[in-house]
Amino acid sequence: MMLSGIDTPKQGVFAYVHMMTRLGIVTFIVMLLMWQDVVKRTRRSSFDFSISKVLQVAPKKIVTSVSIVFTVLTTVYCLVMIAFQEVLNPVGGAFFYQLLLAMLLITSLIFLLFRLMKR
Repeated sequence: MMLSGIDTPKQGVFAYVHMMTRLGIVTFIVMLLMWQDVVKRTRRSSFDFSISKVLQVAPKKIVTSVSIVFTVLTTVYCLVMIAFQEVLNPVGGAFFYQLLLAMLLITSLIFLLFRLMKR
């Protein structure tokens, strides 16, 4: 909606705070809908996230793997922009949303290539 002109793209640091708020809301909703899975995985996990573990799961569940990596990348990117706003002077706007789409495309292509190389 931001890129098509239906909605006005958020500007400045507010764009990154807004994205983090959206990620938080979506994460909370998914956790509520999948509560039993969240509890089961929490009990048996050690909370050590690594890209290699996600890549091992990638051939089996490519959409889940892409979603996890894209969400982590988006979160880290937004946190860096918010934390270093004085130095980086984030602009936000349509470019921010185009960058997110490019990150999603690149992440998806990497996982697809990884899946093809695995075969």
